[in-house]
Amino acid sequence: MARLSERHCVWLVLVVYSITAWFSVGYHHPDEHFQLLEFASYKCGNTPVDALPWEFAARIRPGLQPAFAYILLQAFYLLGLDNPFTQAFLLRLLSAWSVVGLVWLWMPHLSALIPTRWLWLAVGLLWFMPYLAVRFSSENWAGIIFFTGLYMLVQYLDNQKIKRHWRLWCGSFLLALSFYVRFQMAFAGLGIVAWLLWQRSLKTVDWVQMVIAALLAMGTGICLDFWLYGEWLCTPYQYFTANITQGKAAEFGVEPWWYYCAATLEKAVPPVSIVLLPCAILGWWRTRSHPFAWVFAAFLLAHSCVAHKELRFMFPMLLPFLYFSIVGFQELSARYANRRWVRNIGRFILIINLLLLTVRCLIPASLFIPYYRYLYYFAETHPGATVVCVGPKQLYEAVGVDIYFYRSPALHVLQVPDEAALAALPRKENRLWLHRERGIPKPVPGLSQEEAYNFLPEWVVRNNYNGWQDRSDIWRLYRLL
Repeated sequence: MARLSERHCVWLVLVVYSITAWFSVGYHHPDEHFQLLEFASYKCGNTPVDALPWEFAARIRPGLQPAFAYILLQAFYLLGLDNPFTQAFLLRLLSAWSVVGLVWLWMPHLSALIPTRWLWLAVGLLWFMPYLAVRFSSENWAGIIFFTGLYMLVQYLDNQKIKRHWRLWCGSFLLALSFYVRFQMAFAGLGIVAWLLWQRSLKTVDWVQMVIAALLAMGTGICLDFWLYGEWLCTPYQYFTANITQGKAAEFGVEPWWYYCAATLEKAVPPVSIVLLPCAILGWWRTRSHPFAWVFAAFLLAHSCVAHKELRFMFPMLLPFLYFSIVGFQELSARYANRRWVRNIGRFILIINLLLLTVRCLIPASLFIPYYRYLYYFAETHPGATVVCVGPKQLYEAVGVDIYFYRSPALHVLQVPDEAALAALPRKENRLWLHRERGIPKPVPGLSQEEAYNFLPEWVVRNNYNGWQDRSDIWRLYRLL
């Protein structure tokens, strides 16, 4: 890989990201779907308002990213792209390519301290990066918008001879606009203000222009909130009242202040994380005057003080985290790379990372979405297609909320109370039975079935290692004979 040019690295990242965007169907966290795609689907007239999650009734989610999704969905409809799975893929692909564009923007600035190839390879081949980069989530897009704005601000500050004020306006506008994608970006904004006060010297007129641009961004966010909810309101205040004053966020769990360090070590998977985290800490210290360091520190400190913590809350900071990691890795490798045992450990970590990368790029983010996709195409090609579900669980439901975005209007869903009622159903052509209980289904007396679709390979299903089948919902589609 040392022979790869920067251009080859960029193409490698684009290929890996595009492949991941195709295979990584579904969502990393339910908010990625229910508070973005379902909100946009509601504005398109496809999702009823009473099927939306509680956040809609509480008026606590901003309308900016749902509006962006709505515009894209309308454009897809105009182009004849009505398939929701194609639409979701294009949204993931746009997210992935936007991350690549962001890295490309920053590369000349960051290359002063690190080799460009190292950053491109980290962006493309660190096992969790492609998976997170393709997410059409508020965390991902808040980071994209914020660091695009920060790039423009830095460009304005670094060009002392030619002051292009449009960069200051656009940068300030985007920095503030990221707040209306994810309200927690206010913490990162405080880091920028602190960096400007301690590390840079701005004229009063520059501060005035930044404030005006930020107010324009706030006005844009307020107008889009009106578009979404049909009434004038302040969603940041609604969000603060519901989650902080009323303690709604704490209902989802409370973690100690050191949670993010421990979660990174666990979720980034040892031994990769054991190298990554210390390198990031060292790199942060070595670049502590860089705006990335101030933004990251303010963001991490504020989130560590909030009771409810999730690792995904730190995802907007992936670009500076990678930058710190490479700076730290570069310093440590200069000291210890010549030692044989270090090289052997490095090869082992590289193999583990590539194995994790392959798996994470090729499996769905949500294992049930491929079944929705199969049923969608089945309904298109089989008139009168029906799927039978046993028990109280609804087919198009996750985390207690209805899913409308992926539904096919041509598919009829029949709910029966138990397997006895299933066996008593008259046999009809184009009728399927969906098994979604834990474990492999046992034969139903009086019922003959033939497997129609199973996303999991048969060797995986047959192997009940460590009793995983007893803890997992195994979906299978059967033809009723």
